[in-house]
Amino acid sequence: MPLFQLYSSYAEVHHAPYFCALVDLACREEKIPKTLHDLAESNMAAIGGKEVELVSVQRHGTRAAMKVTLNQASVAKPPFKSPLNVNGVKVALTPLQTTGGSEAFTMATWQGDAAAVTEAALDACLRKQIHAFNQARCEDLIAKHSKELYHDLSRTRSHATYLEDEEHIRRYVVRLGLAVQVVAPARHIAFQALRQDVLKKGKGLMEHTLASAAMAAAIFVVSWLLDAEQKPRLAEVATVVKVSEGSVQVAYRSIRERLRSLLPKDFVIRYKLGIEGLPKPQDPPSRKRSADAM
Repeated sequence: MPLFQLYSSYAEVHHAPYFCALVDLACREEKIPKTLHDLAESNMAAIGGKEVELVSVQRHGTRAAMKVTLNQASVAKPPFKSPLNVNGVKVALTPLQTTGGSEAFTMATWQGDAAAVTEAALDACLRKQIHAFNQARCEDLIAKHSKELYHDLSRTRSHATYLEDEEHIRRYVVRLGLAVQVVAPARHIAFQALRQDVLKKGKGLMEHTLASAAMAAAIFVVSWLLDAEQKPRLAEVATVVKVSEGSVQVAYRSIRERLRSLLPKDFVIRYKLGIEGLPKPQDPPSRKRSADAM
């Protein structure tokens, strides 16, 4: 499934929450009836959803009251709403109070007969509420990651659509006086730079210019590595691709740093100085063939 191929790295790094988000997106893509509730329910332990745990329920003397102790971890708000309905009896809960560590406690009180609510009944009611609370937190976490991945997927698809059109890339290459052999490796480098998240918006790159800046920088790189007779300046490539020179400079800097992982496996470098001999991003533009030309 393309979605998993694009984002399997997320699951490796972030584990359960991102994996569940991937499954959620994949189910939506394939129209499989799988809900966030299902994902949270079956993966709560892996996600680390036990944010709140019930430690104990203890009767408070002979009064119609019980002390409820919770392990709240980092959760600040109560995991249940007061009053509770325990076997038809309304049980009110006092505000949570911390005990100095990760634990907190509340007093459960009700009107009438002290025996109307048993420890077992209150325990069961609280555990049900806490389970729902923890599950809702898991669902929220999965939904958050799912939204992030959907945004990234939409961006990747729009960039992929741009890079799939080899004809307009070929026109850029021809207008620059370069051989058509530049097209395929340049397209590969640009696509990998976007896929591997080498280029990110910000620092001189806008979302809508990422693909074109990557393409321009990739054409420039390949023209050097194939040792083209007339190597274009970075500014010339930017003009032809219709993107600002500054954006291409930023893209080139990032691509140059990670170039070995972006090149096609069968790519043969003809430039005698190799990758290390590529112009440095801060070097001034020039039409010279020496390695200090941009």
